[in-house]
Amino acid sequence: MGITGSRENKDKKPVVLIVGGGYGGVQCAKALDKTGHFFVVLIDRKSYFFHNIGALRASVEPDYAHQILIPYDRLLTHGCVVQAEVEVISPDGVKVNGRDEPIQFDYLVIATGSSYAFPGKVAETEQSQALAHYDNLRQKIEQAKRILIIGGGPVGIELAGEIATDFPHKDITLVHSGVALLDSGAFKQEFYTRLQADLGRLGVKIVFNDRVDLGTTTYANQHEKFIEGDHTFLTTKGKIEIKTDLTFVCTGAHLNNKSLKAGPLVAELDPNKEGRLNVNEYLQVKGYKNIFAIGDISSKEEKLAFLADKQADYVASFITRIEHKKDFPEEYHPAKHPAMLVTVGRNGGVGQLPTKGGGVQCAKALDKTGHFFVVLIDRKSYFFHNIAALRASVEPNYAHQILIPYDRLLTYGCVVQAEVEVISPDGVKVNGRDEPIQFDYLVIATGSSYAFPGKVAETEQSQALAHYDNLRQKIEQARRILIIGGGPVGIELAGEIATDFPHKDITLVHSGVALLDSGAFKQELYTRLQEGLERLGVKIVFNDRVDLGTTTYANQHEKFIEGDHTFLTTKGKIEIKADLTFVCTGAHVNNKSLKAGPLVAELDPNKEGRLNVNEYLQVKGYTNIFAIGDISSKEDKLAFLADKQADYVASFITRIEHKKDFPEEYRPAKHPAMLVTLGRNGGAGQLPTKG
Repeated sequence: MGITGSRENKDKKPVVLIVGGGYGGVQCAKALDKTGHFFVVLIDRKSYFFHNIGALRASVEPDYAHQILIPYDRLLTHGCVVQAEVEVISPDGVKVNGRDEPIQFDYLVIATGSSYAFPGKVAETEQSQALAHYDNLRQKIEQAKRILIIGGGPVGIELAGEIATDFPHKDITLVHSGVALLDSGAFKQEFYTRLQADLGRLGVKIVFNDRVDLGTTTYANQHEKFIEGDHTFLTTKGKIEIKTDLTFVCTGAHLNNKSLKAGPLVAELDPNKEGRLNVNEYLQVKGYKNIFAIGDISSKEEKLAFLADKQADYVASFITRIEHKKDFPEEYHPAKHPAMLVTVGRNGGVGQLPTKGGGVQCAKALDKTGHFFVVLIDRKSYFFHNIAALRASVEPNYAHQILIPYDRLLTYGCVVQAEVEVISPDGVKVNGRDEPIQFDYLVIATGSSYAFPGKVAETEQSQALAHYDNLRQKIEQARRILIIGGGPVGIELAGEIATDFPHKDITLVHSGVALLDSGAFKQELYTRLQEGLERLGVKIVFNDRVDLGTTTYANQHEKFIEGDHTFLTTKGKIEIKADLTFVCTGAHVNNKSLKAGPLVAELDPNKEGRLNVNEYLQVKGYTNIFAIGDISSKEDKLAFLADKQADYVASFITRIEHKKDFPEEYRPAKHPAMLVTLGRNGGAGQLPTKG
């Protein structure tokens, strides 16, 4: 049994025992350890954290495993990590192998997760053993000529994608018992279609609605489900003969609940939910106030890493509150919209995100309580879903999916379509109305503006649809397209056009030395974005600008230029001919209505004119006025952060209206995140999931 960190609880702090060092367990341990109020003990059978998002790349890429096997030795400051096999989890203590007495606790967080055969997960207890295992597997894959993958879930899909990307000449077949990859039915049809198309483009043959008869073939050991050597297998329905010299069985994930079955908590395992622990609305195991379950083992949500992180933060905050004799927080709110990201090799992948928009999300959350009359003011009659919205520039009818009318948004309130003139603590003045609209609470979520097609200015959906149709025709007719600006909009626009119109001459000019050029992300993100565009045939000019001379735009809401032009870059003096030019620069925060009133004093000139907020997202100096999303000074301008802030403010307002204690302070994201699409078949991203 190995122990790292502070061995003794010298200050007699409350002990929080966390069983399981996956995403949820590690995140909860770090959050509680950071408070300094607890002695945190994390128990895991391994000496390292396994970062399994994108981990299948270690099966093909030398040294990649070093990035996903992270030792626990520096995890905790006010506690320790115990490396041991857990035998029994009980309300009276946790019994581990090699120790006579159970480990006692004041609070217990069960985060035992789930298991999957290698290479989906690893069973080795020491990092060196796991690294050797990956090296051995990579050699087997390199030597194989025909590879069979059984199972079309995330592991099977990602493994097929990684092998097909790095070894494009191998014969790869994937057999899946369902009628579509993943086969969960929780996502949009486009998600499943694109996964299949991406694997097809990589040369992977897919057999649906069938199974493989493995006969008496056995695995080398219980922790890995791959079969070496020449075999000929037959599918059970179609009787398709498949020859292979390396076979992976990517099925059979199971929950780690053996140690729960060995104790009294077996009564709370739900046989209708794969044997997961039943929890209440506070993620407490039913019948126990000081025992919580998070991640895969909890009955509350889907088994996804980012949800385990979310649950971990909630439980850490909950334990801190009740230890300090504060009121219970709001109930845990499970994700309402399904989300998943599946990689298809290092250059592709498909995802569906739950992002809805800060103002809309806050309005819906407050409206749902039934305690408030919610008024949402917007100049448009529809919600603009701008994630991947640039696809509407090239794909007919796609705009219908991103322009969503507000007409059914609220039950206990209304949407006011009007131009806001002045936002003031005394009320909000809108065009066409003499008196300001009064409020008890004000949430400012004015966002930011960007020229079309980055965003849309039309107030009515029909106008915006017509605008997209018109732009699509211009792109179809153009031969040479120039895109100025290598931020997210410029990159995504280039990717969409190059994917749908591969024979067009596309040049992107960026003033920075790398795409995005923020410096906040890993070098790999910038490199992959550049490589992705270049594979699509986009020519990129870095560290230069374009002299547009006296050329003007058709109107103030769009920054594209039609007609034959020859432009010159300012540094390299590169001549670029274009008959359609997009200027993808110049995003600005929507603060005009704030500048017209007393809140101008809280606009921070050092943060692009965003509103200064405190640790509760309240505008400084005002207890009933909040700012979220792009207009708030708290975090980066990203849609998923606006959602997170919206939920926090909705919960905060509900609490103070019901005379409850303030919640914990809002916690900004500690790790940068970005997802950038490169047409319908590619993209690159960096996620904040930490474990």
